[in-house]
Amino acid sequence: MVTSLNKVLVVSDYDRTLAHEKDGFFLDDRVKERVENFAKNNFFAVVSGREKRLIDVFARGFTPTAWVLENGALIFVKGEEKVNAPECWFHEREKISSTLKEMNIPYSLGKVIIYINNRKLSHEEISSLNELCDVEYNRGDAMLLPKGVNKASGILKLKEILKFGGLTVGVGDGENDLKMMEVVDVKVAVKNAVPCIKEIADVVLTHEDGEGIMELLDMIEKGELKSSEA
Repeated sequence: MVTSLNKVLVVSDYDRTLAHEKDGFFLDDRVKERVENFAKNNFFAVVSGREKRLIDVFARGFTPTAWVLENGALIFVKGEEKVNAPECWFHEREKISSTLKEMNIPYSLGKVIIYINNRKLSHEEISSLNELCDVEYNRGDAMLLPKGVNKASGILKLKEILKFGGLTVGVGDGENDLKMMEVVDVKVAVKNAVPCIKEIADVVLTHEDGEGIMELLDMIEKGELKSSEA
């Protein structure tokens, strides 16, 4: 599938960007409908640190163009799954899990990712982990992934799959969206984004969460959103 250059790919975080915490992170039906209508003529991918099993609950029936989950490690397009991680990672992940147990650090496993909730790791703890492991944070939660696997690498892989050559717009709220912002043409922050995202954004929306996403899609369709390089 070769895309038209005048189409837009929006890559959006999920928690506190697409879905509101006050709604328990369940996706609002109005936002769902607005995004799906946008994706009929453009492209919209959800890029999240969450596992698919949880997304399937929180966004039941939602059909964007693609999902990039586990912070870039898993990509789903039309139901087909692509693993964005080296095969050797799964052996190394066992070693990392054993180390975390020895350090009495609670964790949980996704298909690729290791989650550590409500805890930042010290420099000493990070140095004790496998050298093939990267650590990223999102509002106090730690995520452990293979070196070089993050939202940016997931988005680049998705663009390869879609053969996409148009304008890419990234929208997010948290620290783990910083890598994503490195590989998009237009950086967008929802109103409730943390300061480090707002500081680098080309556009800071006037609304939070899903209301902000709808504001962004209106801007795109009205031709009001321009690349910083334009």
